[in-house]
Amino acid sequence: AFDQLRNVATADSNETGPDTDDASVPVEQNPAINVTKAVAAVDADGNGLADAEGDVIDYSIKIENTGNITLTDVTVTDTVEAYGATNATYVSGDTDTDGKLDVDEEWTFSASYTLTQDDLDGEGGGNGLLDNVGTGDTEETDPDSDSETVPLGYNPAINVTKAVAAVDAAGNSVAEGEGDV
Repeated sequence: AFDQLRNVATADSNETGPDTDDASVPVEQNPAINVTKAVAAVDADGNGLADAEGDVIDYSIKIENTGNITLTDVTVTDTVEAYGATNATYVSGDTDTDGKLDVDEEWTFSASYTLTQDDLDGEGGGNGLLDNVGTGDTEETDPDSDSETVPLGYNPAINVTKAVAAVDAAGNSVAEGEGDV
């Protein structure tokens, strides 16, 4: 969008009246943002894998003003496929604490997702990955998004245990004759 910057000059002397002239220059406004998302930590049980119900995946989402004007009404959401969006939590970056995303300023947000048994059973939507998208938006820009995928760890296992319940009708637990069960 272009606005006009108008400058007015006035000259005056003792012998003349004032004379005024103006000039205008177009000013281009270029609002723009860049969102980047990264996995900050994975795991609740200490093995470093997203492989158990209750494992928490922590994300860091950054939104940077890459345009040439100050941006307002900054929102950042975090979306896990099939579970919807939630607001991310502001962490830092508003250096002058004015609540506006100034040119070249970068704000950091955090978000967390707790792995469910359904995530594991459904293999994260079928591809073995938990897909997560961070989206930033402002009043002056279109939204921008960045995604992160976390591989889900699978360790299907069963344990079979067999024990003798009874050997014969006499109850002596010894297979000693024909017909003992």
